[in-house]
Amino acid sequence: MGVTAKHMEWSKPVKAYSRIQSMVVLAGVALLATACGAPPDRPPIPVYNAPNAIRQATPPTQQPTGEARSHIVSPGDTIYSLANRYRVQQDELMRLNGISDPTTMSIGTVLIIPEPIRPRQQPITGSPSFQWPLRGAITQRFGVHGRGIQSDGISIAARFDTPVLAAFGGEVAFVGTNLRTFGNMLLIKHDSGWVTAYAHLGSISVRDGQRVARGQQVGLVGQSGRVDAPQLHFQIRHFRQPVDPLNYLPR
Repeated sequence: MGVTAKHMEWSKPVKAYSRIQSMVVLAGVALLATACGAPPDRPPIPVYNAPNAIRQATPPTQQPTGEARSHIVSPGDTIYSLANRYRVQQDELMRLNGISDPTTMSIGTVLIIPEPIRPRQQPITGSPSFQWPLRGAITQRFGVHGRGIQSDGISIAARFDTPVLAAFGGEVAFVGTNLRTFGNMLLIKHDSGWVTAYAHLGSISVRDGQRVARGQQVGLVGQSGRVDAPQLHFQIRHFRQPVDPLNYLPR
């Protein structure tokens, strides 16, 4: 039940994808460097690397990268056995190949194999005691997904106008509104190089430079930016490096 976005058309898919992916990452470094206190040469660029940004730039003809790109269905193959063999998620294998009924695979069919599941990051010791910005169904997890899409955070489904809370106390480092991909977004800078990001907000109730407390309301859930349902995209970064929020949020 992840959020989808329309793919763009490219005359040279592979070269265009690499170029755009590089620009997105460089923009992320510029923005998060500002959030972490590095002196910028110019105003911060209100874009950073997140699932929808990469998905928007992904050409539909690109083959995924990884230890296996395709598999020819043989007698005895099942979605379950192939997912175990290639260490991928069953639902991602089905989604990438347009399979709605796993019992309908035909012998000889060529399947695209998504990126393998990577080991979860080990939590960094001495991290802040983060709390959930809100509770809801996780529709996008951290890590690499089909076609090499990198998710630098998690997306949480919620009703419109659900309060969004600061995961930890700190200073609001960036407030952006009507951003093309992320709509209304804010960054909160915490001690020791930690930064949290909150995107697709319906409204923002804090201002740039304001101090906020852990659990303080900073906005409301919305559907701003390139999403088709109300949700919150949430990231945690440590010295600009994205980390899996699920390693740092209460179970």
